[in-house]
Amino acid sequence: AQAAQFAARSNEQEKILRSQFHIAQLDLARGRSRQAASELSKVALKADTLGMKYLGLEASALQGEALVESKDYTQARQVLDRAALGAEKLELWEILSHAQYSLGNLLRLSRHSADAADHYRQALQYLDQIRKDTGSDAFLNRADLKTIYSESTRWAGSKPQ
Repeated sequence: AQAAQFAARSNEQEKILRSQFHIAQLDLARGRSRQAASELSKVALKADTLGMKYLGLEASALQGEALVESKDYTQARQVLDRAALGAEKLELWEILSHAQYSLGNLLRLSRHSADAADHYRQALQYLDQIRKDTGSDAFLNRADLKTIYSESTRWAGSKPQ
């Protein structure tokens, strides 16, 4: 009985955490990047505590994006580098493409265009890995991945495949 109660509580915590993540996504989409970054930091920490690695890394990558939009480039770089490292270990191509894209944006906005282009090319390589794994371009129907693809292609100086 106690195990069932714990499982129910754990499942509720996961639902609450996912809801908090989605609210922070909306905050970011609505231009409230500082608020989103703060909330995403909490989500990432709690997800790690609960062993929800994917959500934790996804929240970190999005937190990095929010920090870039807030022009907090130093903190953004740290968060994005950590998210990319964790995602690389687990071969989470989607999160890696997001982190590399955000790093490209950070570098481009801080006038390091050559370094930015490298990160955009890496984002495209990770998207290509998703294409190889799935055997399809259907994943590009997702708005976030479509943006990463088109903007990375634009700023990397390469042509779409």
